[in-house]
Amino acid sequence: FIQDIFVYDHLYKKFNRVFGGDDENVAFTTKLRPGKDKYVINLPKTFKDRPIISLTLEDKRNGVIIPTVIENIKPYEFTVKLPAITKHNDHFLHITALSPSVKSDVGAAHYDKYPYITCSDNAVLRHDTQRFYTQVQEETDEVEIFFPFGYADAPVVNVTIEGPNNIVPYAISSVNNSSYKIIFGTTVDQNYTIHTFSSVAGEKRLAL
Repeated sequence: FIQDIFVYDHLYKKFNRVFGGDDENVAFTTKLRPGKDKYVINLPKTFKDRPIISLTLEDKRNGVIIPTVIENIKPYEFTVKLPAITKHNDHFLHITALSPSVKSDVGAAHYDKYPYITCSDNAVLRHDTQRFYTQVQEETDEVEIFFPFGYADAPVVNVTIEGPNNIVPYAISSVNNSSYKIIFGTTVDQNYTIHTFSSVAGEKRLAL
């Protein structure tokens, strides 16, 4: 067997070690047919575990702002819910799906030292692109979310909400190198899960 494999990164002019078990990321755009307020989105691949979803709705007509929420996430599909039935053909979903940076059933000690990985992990770039779930623990309208590993500087953060039929508006604030806050337009509870996709600023290729 081959013990050590390295891939040369022409952008950063360095070699990066390849670890077993990596699960590739997918990013794609899909058009929504009008006349529905709920859509099942099939992922281009089947993940090894339930993926982290980063999602943004595009309206090419620049119409009313429409919030979204996701549910029923499986390794191969998930559901997107809208607050109202779509009425035209110009809605598009921009979707990125990634394996979680850490596995919930693995002790934190496994991630304390380089290469910050266990043999059962599926994700790449655990420190530079951290993606993870956070379930709301109590009824609240504000949650502080801590990054699994922390960063040297404040990262770029993208958030998607998984929850029930009540679609709640939200915004993030106070982004720093160890955490950020998410503020909801109303109270949420344990039925809501926050998908966080965070990355160091600058050019970063997810395939590495």
